Amino acid sequence: MTKFGYGIQAVRGKGKLIAVFFVLGAGILLVISLPERRPPIGIGFWGYTNDIFGLYTFGLFNVTNGGRRDLHIQQGLTQLKTPDGWIEDGTNLAYRVGSVGAGEHAIVSWVGPGTNCVWRANFQFTELIIPSRWVFRLPPRMREWVLGWYSKPRVWIIGTPEISPPK
Repeated sequence: MTKFGYGIQAVRGKGKLIAVFFVLGAGILLVISLPERRPPIGIGFWGYTNDIFGLYTFGLFNVTNGGRRDLHIQQGLTQLKTPDGWIEDGTNLAYRVGSVGAGEHAIVSWVGPGTNCVWRANFQFTELIIPSRWVFRLPPRMREWVLGWYSKPRVWIIGTPEISPPK
């Protein structure tokens, strides 16, 4: 054995150990940053309220976000029940409601239908994805790939069960 033989073997062993920890750390970061398949969203109907003039009726909903990411809420189509089936009312389409944070809930008011009929509300939820600071420390090509992946937010449309008209 030479004088430096054991030192080279020790450096090679430490290099493998560092590489294993680096790969494990990168894998854990990737799994943590992956989006959820479908966030656990709860929508509960609370009841009706009127505006101060009594012209409009609003349905109040409690929206709960049980996921890890913030969600933007947008009003979708209102569906009205007729004797022939369901029809879609798009008069309030794309009404912006706001957002709900991860693990939080929000009270959402929805302009109810003008007629006394059974109806359903459809909510559109979009992920709010804000890249972490570490993304901007990556090499340029890797940063472009990561930001391209982040710039594709996922959207879910969730409808409520039938809601009876106010009495």
